[in-house]
Amino acid sequence: MNTVDLEKLFGDYLQKKVVSDERYRNEEALEDDMGRLFDEWVAAPDEKLSGKSPSEYVEELSARGELKDYIWNVIDAGLSVSPLLDDAVRKEGDAVTFLINLILEKKKAAEEYAMPLITDIGGEEAEDYCIKVLADKDADDYLSARAYDFLATAGERAADKILAVIKDADAQTQEIYADILSNYRGNKEIYYWLVTLLYRGENVPLLADLLAKYDNPAAIEVLKAFAEQFDINYLEFKELRYAVERLGGEWTLEKDFSGDALYRYEHPEE
Repeated sequence: MNTVDLEKLFGDYLQKKVVSDERYRNEEALEDDMGRLFDEWVAAPDEKLSGKSPSEYVEELSARGELKDYIWNVIDAGLSVSPLLDDAVRKEGDAVTFLINLILEKKKAAEEYAMPLITDIGGEEAEDYCIKVLADKDADDYLSARAYDFLATAGERAADKILAVIKDADAQTQEIYADILSNYRGNKEIYYWLVTLLYRGENVPLLADLLAKYDNPAAIEVLKAFAEQFDINYLEFKELRYAVERLGGEWTLEKDFSGDALYRYEHPEE
């Protein structure tokens, strides 16, 4: 298959516009008109596509069952996949599976093309994949950040899936899952996990913040009791106090932190 670089063709089209229309020699004007210019390019016949427009070229790839092979070839060649292909990919019956397999190639271009589409398409397969990404210590930051953002707004079904696996996750992954779950208020099981992880004591500032974010007033007494019962440092004390105050509670507890480095830094006069 002849792998046409559609991104380069669009770049050539823009270059011609810059040469023929002096308005576009202003970068801001070019950027403002980029969407319209892209739409023009998509519909314009191109001799490098045998007289077909880019949209017709992509439609033919899809009709011949060659769309996926084309995308593989583009990535293997170190090229960028044109966004023109997005709608065609979405129409493929196994689109998310295909995109996940692209990511498994461990190529940056594949990740940057496939992951936004996976999260945009959504659905159960996308949710399951993103949950696994967050548990994968080898997943790069780009994939993890995209997975987190998607799951934080994906809906109650995604939250229920996280609740089904959080018990068996390691401590670090549990905290990531808890961070996501804190976006789904009103669920007793989520509240239970936030309190449980707080009392584990491994990341008190984070869990105090998540309990405040979860906005359950019952957490006020939980946070106060934790601060009273346990030997905490000054940072933890501050975050617990802030959480209580964010929830509308009153904080009266005082503790001696004269030996705490952060306290001494913030209170040099004492």
